[in-house]
Amino acid sequence: MSSPTIELPPDLPRLSPGLIIREDSMPGTYVVKDLDSGKFFHVGEEEHYLFSQLDGHSDHIKIRSSFEARFEAPLSEKDLQDFVDLASRRGLLDGPDLSPELKPNGKPSSKPNKRKHSAKKQTWLNWRIPFLDPDQILNWLEPKLRFIWTRSFVVLTLGLIVFATAVAYANRAHWISAFPEAITWKTIALVWGLIFLVTLIHEFAHGLTCKHYGGEVHEIGFLALFFMPCFYCNVSDAWLFRERRKRLWVGAAGAYCDLVIWALATLLWRVSAPESSLNYFAWMAATICGGRCFLNFNPLIKLDGYYLLSDATRLPNLFDRGRKRFVQTVRYLLWGARRPKPETQGRFLFYYGMASWLFIATILWGMVYGLLQLQSLGSAGLGLVGIVFAVLMPLVIGKNLLRGFSAGEFTKMLKKRRGRALVWLLAILGIPAVTCLVPLQDRVSGNFAVRPSTRIEINALEAGFLKNIVVSEGSRVEAGAVIAHIEIPDLEMNLTKKHAEIRESKANLRRLQVGPRPEEVAEQRSRVERVVNWVKLGNQDLNSAQRAYEEEIIQIEHEILQHEAEVEFGELSLSHSEKLHMQEALSGEQLLSEKTKLRISTLKHDFAQAKLRSREAKGTIEAESELARREKELADERSKLTLLEAGGRPEEAEAESARLARLNEELKYLQHLKSRVVLRSPVDGIVTTPHMHELNGKHVPTGTVVCVVEDLTDLATEIAISESDVLKVEPGQLVELRARSMPMRTFKTEVLRTAPAAKLSTAPTASGAPTVPNAVVPGKVVVYCKLNQEDAQLLSGMTGYARIYGKERSVGGITLDRARRYLRTEFWWW
Repeated sequence: MSSPTIELPPDLPRLSPGLIIREDSMPGTYVVKDLDSGKFFHVGEEEHYLFSQLDGHSDHIKIRSSFEARFEAPLSEKDLQDFVDLASRRGLLDGPDLSPELKPNGKPSSKPNKRKHSAKKQTWLNWRIPFLDPDQILNWLEPKLRFIWTRSFVVLTLGLIVFATAVAYANRAHWISAFPEAITWKTIALVWGLIFLVTLIHEFAHGLTCKHYGGEVHEIGFLALFFMPCFYCNVSDAWLFRERRKRLWVGAAGAYCDLVIWALATLLWRVSAPESSLNYFAWMAATICGGRCFLNFNPLIKLDGYYLLSDATRLPNLFDRGRKRFVQTVRYLLWGARRPKPETQGRFLFYYGMASWLFIATILWGMVYGLLQLQSLGSAGLGLVGIVFAVLMPLVIGKNLLRGFSAGEFTKMLKKRRGRALVWLLAILGIPAVTCLVPLQDRVSGNFAVRPSTRIEINALEAGFLKNIVVSEGSRVEAGAVIAHIEIPDLEMNLTKKHAEIRESKANLRRLQVGPRPEEVAEQRSRVERVVNWVKLGNQDLNSAQRAYEEEIIQIEHEILQHEAEVEFGELSLSHSEKLHMQEALSGEQLLSEKTKLRISTLKHDFAQAKLRSREAKGTIEAESELARREKELADERSKLTLLEAGGRPEEAEAESARLARLNEELKYLQHLKSRVVLRSPVDGIVTTPHMHELNGKHVPTGTVVCVVEDLTDLATEIAISESDVLKVEPGQLVELRARSMPMRTFKTEVLRTAPAAKLSTAPTASGAPTVPNAVVPGKVVVYCKLNQEDAQLLSGMTGYARIYGKERSVGGITLDRARRYLRTEFWWW
């Protein structure tokens, strides 16, 4: 039964007015922009001619005849029908309604909605939200900034970038050393503010360049690319530029702007004071712009590098076309689908699609791996969140990554391609056999460090000042060789003093043991006699003083009686004078004189009484005190004489002997200190402590490490492995080492022994306090290996990565063992 023919209407629909068609730089190629959907696509000379004929008035006969006359090639009715059908499905026609047969699925065609189309294309890895139409802003800015696109400005900025690159390279050490202090949680707001500002300038650079060359820019928005916050500027009008140079400049404008900002910030960082805020802001801006340049020039993600590559290769929609080519090839290789149609740059599209797919898969795997590592922080909550997101992320995002690899071809293979399906079945059934039967050598890996088998720390045995350091870094020393001297303040003086005290103590002890001499006893007796005579003289002086005291008392009493008589006489005389004065027989001056005489007599009487009391109080105290002192001195001298006549006591000799023993022990201690001031090497080796000369004259407490002596001819490696792998390691197993300083060379050795205990790992605290052991975090076990003599290129302190080759196990057992580590023991322990 023949299929019914589809007749075209007499007047074909006209081309949609929402299309812009421009000639491309390649001859015979045109760029078509659909204003409704925002899509761009290339058409050839023939398609462009057919588009030009769809004016709404030409019928199919006229179009076919004109096409055949233009290209000298026949155009069948079916070919024209297919072309109109395809244009209708893509919403490119705007003429009279087409018949249902010409609509896709027999339904009336409609133009795609731009917003729905954009939302449909959104993915979790590439998510856009437009929020600004910058066309008016760019129209205002572009005339004022036209000097940016001049040749002079480009040459000037290129020179600036080259000069800044040289400055950054010359100061790279200072640049890198600023990272630990500059990037902290306190600077997060500043960092994000600078990122926002620099990114906005970057996007406006794209928009201004597109506007400068005649394009329109109607969209700036927020972009989440691989969960990284970014901005984007829609400059797709650049595809309408005929000159490829202009398109390349539009794509490179943002990155070039970043380079200019980076150059200015780098030079400003170099000339500003290191402690100023300006220096910090310049360093931060240069760091952000430099990092953005590396990110933007990556052609595997839809940033500036991708669009530059797309323009350079003349391949619009490079990402989608590359992925399509890649998945088509994979379907052909895996399921036996139809081979992809040959293209001029098909091989490039395939490799680009494969590279971009692998890059995205790597990023996704890195995110999953990072989430799984949250459980190693020791927090059960963080570990659970990490596992949940690590499971959900492949389910949500992975389906977009795997989309297109089947496209129904797998089902077709099962139904129609029985041979290939049988091969797959055998391969799937063979996987358990391979995992259970095929042996594979198990291996354990971990970081290693090279250490000498003999490593001695020479400590300061006593506190003091380092003097006479005779070695330096790299000096070879023998056992017993002098390293340095320690000067202990006052040590020699204390030794001399202690020797003198010992001699004094020995002399006192001999004196106590021999006893007093006769001359000393005789001398003491004569002293006692002299003091006795002196006491007798004191008694005589006391008697004389008592007699003088009595006479003096009598004299004072007589004076008192005399003054009493004078007072009585004065009172009588005054009474008589007052009577005469009242009778005016005596003048006032005479009366006053009588009163004065009476007062003087009274004062003399009082003074005499006070003198009597004072003398009575004083008595003979001085003479009595002198006599008492002499009697005491006599008693002391008699006691000394008694002791001398009695001789020394045994207890005194014992006390002096004990004092002498104490002094001898103190002398031994000081001599021991003197013997410890010389630092010597206990083994043969090489001094590995740097800057030994800087320690000269420095005070060191007891136990301070002065230097380290290592035997570099006998090196060993310490490999830190997980405690879950310790049972796989046995002495004698092969070990391969790759040092970080020599990554292309492999060193081989054997396992010597395993540490008897594991070292607990540490988990960081939330407050940034010092880390503490955490039993939840798996510990590390150290494996010791001895290096061979031919591995002399490895130096002490070098690090790298090591592999320990164990016994052969099945592939399935090894895989299950590796996968089990991502779960806590309590979850897989059934």
